Amino acid sequence: MKQTKQKIILFFLLFALAFVLFKNYQEKQQPPLLIDETILKLSSKDRIIILAPHPDDEILACGGIIQKTLSKKIPIKIVFLTYGDNNQWSFLTYKKHFVFMPKSVQTMGLVRYQEAVNAAQKLGVKKENLIFLGYPDFRTMDIWLSHWGKNRPPIKGILTKAKQVPYQNAYRPQASYKGEDILEDIANIIQEFKPTKIFVSHPADHNLDHRALYLFTRVALWNLEDTL
Repeated sequence: MKQTKQKIILFFLLFALAFVLFKNYQEKQQPPLLIDETILKLSSKDRIIILAPHPDDEILACGGIIQKTLSKKIPIKIVFLTYGDNNQWSFLTYKKHFVFMPKSVQTMGLVRYQEAVNAAQKLGVKKENLIFLGYPDFRTMDIWLSHWGKNRPPIKGILTKAKQVPYQNAYRPQASYKGEDILEDIANIIQEFKPTKIFVSHPADHNLDHRALYLFTRVALWNLEDTL
């Protein structure tokens, strides 16, 4: 019996050692993450746009950039793709229960809107420098893939059940939940503000709204290439 226990312990030790060696091998095979540090160097001539898929992404991803921008008195706009109105964990924290009725979900979207405004003002970003587009939380990749053109209807929000931007304080209320509308809004904002640097989510992000925002932004920049 004692020998059996020793064999089991030895097996787990060898397994743990093999796992550590394998992880080290994997890390050595992966190319280093290259960051162009010049992007993070800001000058007085810069104009910054931060594109956030949901309220809170702007702080989590670019809180330091926002602070640096404000400290140098550089013009900044923060643009939110959605109101985060499909996040039941947020609703559970605020309401202490899940929220499903469309009007109540839109109310929670407005709560997340106000939280983003409050967070920005804590950092020193004025409300007029925040732009909320109001497209459907967790559905923007579906829009990117299959909701373009006259022959495709607008997509329906998962919980809001809306097919158009339902928020009156949005950038363009009643804009259809379609690809060309998202593209138009992003392109118009970029063209009006003329940023020198744009911060946006990574195309390999696991969150589909994050990926979609990158893709819409990339196409908007291609379309504006000769005008900026």
